[in-house]
Amino acid sequence: MSQGDGDPVLMGLIRASYQRDSAAREQLAGQIACPDKGAPWKRLIVSISLVLGLILDATSVRAMELGSLGPTYEIGEPHLLQMIEQRLREKERNGELKHLENKLWSGVSRP
Repeated sequence: MSQGDGDPVLMGLIRASYQRDSAAREQLAGQIACPDKGAPWKRLIVSISLVLGLILDATSVRAMELGSLGPTYEIGEPHLLQMIEQRLREKERNGELKHLENKLWSGVSRP
């Protein structure tokens, strides 16, 4: 690593978390220099590196076809958009839609 790339121990800890190398992760976690050797700082740094590792790991997830278990069946309900369209066409045929539009526009004041 070049100068200014961050703490090599922390970078190694992030890499070990990403690669799911628990032995390296434990070894590097023991090398972290924390102010006053405070355990809360060490836990915070380890937690952050684990979260970063999980985030980086989540970007490599891929979908795949897993097949099906058991029989599959056709959908029994009518298609919602087709049902709405059918009702609107019926209301248009019998004039109810035009009546509703007139009722709507009668309450709108135009400048």
